[in-house]
Amino acid sequence: MESTCHVSWLECVCAELEWRTTKGQMSRAKEKSRLASQVWDLRWTAGAGLLDKQGAALTRRAYATGDSDALETA
Repeated sequence: MESTCHVSWLECVCAELEWRTTKGQMSRAKEKSRLASQVWDLRWTAGAGLLDKQGAALTRRAYATGDSDALETA
């Protein structure tokens, strides 16, 4: 059940990042590309069942604080 909660939250994060990139809220192409890559990585990680509690917490904290560099290590 916990992994379902994490994946569900992760889907919300991914959807928000995708929305921001497609709606032009991020103007730099490099940043858009990096976020698109992170979204793909997060979706794959969640789909493969590799996202644990600690990883989900780190990702959640990085997203909440806007620390996109931390997303790469989460």
